[in-house]
Amino acid sequence: MAEGLCLRLGRRDMNTFRTVEREGKLPVVHVADDHLELLDQAIGSLPPEYQVGHQSGDEPGPVRHHILVRADSAGATHDFVSGLTEANIEYSIGHPVDQGVREALLSFQEEDWVEALEADGTDRDGAWVAELTDLMDLSTWGEDARLISRRERPHPGAQLSLFDTS
Repeated sequence: MAEGLCLRLGRRDMNTFRTVEREGKLPVVHVADDHLELLDQAIGSLPPEYQVGHQSGDEPGPVRHHILVRADSAGATHDFVSGLTEANIEYSIGHPVDQGVREALLSFQEEDWVEALEADGTDRDGAWVAELTDLMDLSTWGEDARLISRRERPHPGAQLSLFDTS
């Protein structure tokens, strides 16, 4: 099995690798540009053997070190996802909880949720997952796109939104 690397990109994690600074408030249109710039900087800071196959337009064959990028819903832009795909980078991107997602979640019955697993394969106490892929139009995200929802018991003191229940 090839070695891998996980780069976590998101608002709280941007300082992990490099910070992309801009004057004033960021318009939404620049979020993908900033994520791609940050990704390029992070890839460029890796040892050369980890960079092979991960430049935009590279063929996937030479990849020896798989990279997984995780981002919160700020990374859910078509430009950012396209950039990851073009660089042969795997990804897990948060999806905004919009009206379509809320409606899909409300259609689920309790038995539709399955227990979430820890990395070692054991059940994660108080956590469940459900696949929403067939309930949402994901055609603009690519043919292999999936939408999986996770729910967990809120921790003590958590502030719930109007959609959350305890």
